[in-house]
Amino acid sequence: MRIGWMPYLELAYPHQRPNHLEVGKARFLPDDDATWTNEVQRSRPQHLDMFRKFPPTTATDQTAQPIRGTVVLCEDEEWLLRYLDEAVAVVHFLGDEPHSGRPAECFAYHHLELKDDDGAPAKLVSFATKHGSIVEDEKSIVLYPPLIVRGKLQQYRLDTKRPEHVKLTELIKDDPQNRLIVAVRQYFRTQFSDIFTSTLQEDYATYCSVVEAALDIDTRHAAADRFVEALAAIYGADQLLTDFFLGLYVSRSIYVHGGATQIAASGATKEATAYQYFVSRKAKLTALRMLSRDVIMRALGRPEDPYGFEPPDSVKPILRKTLLSDGLWDRTKGLPNKAGAADAICARTDEEYEEIEELAIALQADLEWTCVTKPVDAKHIQKGIGTCALILARLTKSSGPIYAISDRLGNAADAGDADEIRKWNIDEHEWIKTWVKENDRVTAMQVIVAVLASYFDGMG
Repeated sequence: MRIGWMPYLELAYPHQRPNHLEVGKARFLPDDDATWTNEVQRSRPQHLDMFRKFPPTTATDQTAQPIRGTVVLCEDEEWLLRYLDEAVAVVHFLGDEPHSGRPAECFAYHHLELKDDDGAPAKLVSFATKHGSIVEDEKSIVLYPPLIVRGKLQQYRLDTKRPEHVKLTELIKDDPQNRLIVAVRQYFRTQFSDIFTSTLQEDYATYCSVVEAALDIDTRHAAADRFVEALAAIYGADQLLTDFFLGLYVSRSIYVHGGATQIAASGATKEATAYQYFVSRKAKLTALRMLSRDVIMRALGRPEDPYGFEPPDSVKPILRKTLLSDGLWDRTKGLPNKAGAADAICARTDEEYEEIEELAIALQADLEWTCVTKPVDAKHIQKGIGTCALILARLTKSSGPIYAISDRLGNAADAGDADEIRKWNIDEHEWIKTWVKENDRVTAMQVIVAVLASYFDGMG
């Protein structure tokens, strides 16, 4: 009898519902005595107790508790052998969160061959690998989870009612090789935290295959162009976007076929320019993770908001931060740092000041300091904060709560006190969320100075 066993995954089953999950032909059940007695109808193999939870610091290998995860049963054992990876990928996707998913290491699985109970447990256990079987004495070793699993053994909560998820479970039941199941499986394969298991370059290539499968892109001819066109049709054909998408595809070609030296050396081709741009971007791994989820959810039929709002798991916000942060910093850094900047900004007409308001709104929405690839000088930022604080002092006539708060920040910046700026960020964390009102110079300057101050949150 063949079953699947997942040591590090414990599913959170809905209250007063059957404590099992059906995915395709497979059933996922808790690794408890009731499952082994009533469903597997075998004794739980003693050698599974070699897999242990992380022990307390005072514990030994012998006192660390055996780990219990999830049992996967399937009447069609051939289906289980062939499609367990797809089924596990679907389970991962049903509970995946857009901003902080659980690492794929938590979904490790083993195929177990169970023999009829004869009252005599085997003394030797065989572990199948691609390079042959490894035979161990069940009493000679203790196996702990990978370090990335530490702290992530809590129950995994699934959303089985979301319409897109319902469709996904229907697809794997009808055809486990459906292109959207393939996309989900490839997405799952990008979620290993261990960069030896899956390198960044491999992840970039696999993310491309997610997009190709989810959007059903014909890659037989002009593959790169079709790839970019398909994504541009969804997210826009802005030059930064298309360069990013093309650079992603070029990185995939380099990983699969080689040729990085020639591309880097050529420099003048659009592929070389796009590749160099893609490589230079920060936070792109997070952006690609959310991009992959987004195209899958769209392909599964996620409805568009009738009012044009983006869903919480949309990739567009992180894409904007990844691609626009450099330009926003370029626009911002010169504004309050020029000689006589405070006088010049205060002297602007209402129409001229609209540029400041638009910049404040853009900074609030799209600047992420960790995505800025250009050098940032802390003293430059402190000088800018001082200028903004001076402008606020003039706008408020050096009175009232806004003046008092900005004056505290300005004094910290003038003193070069990064710790005090960080304390200000904690105490006045709502400032960065200030609603920029039309023809209200104060609110725009509040946002700009708060954004500048937020730079110091990532220091020290």
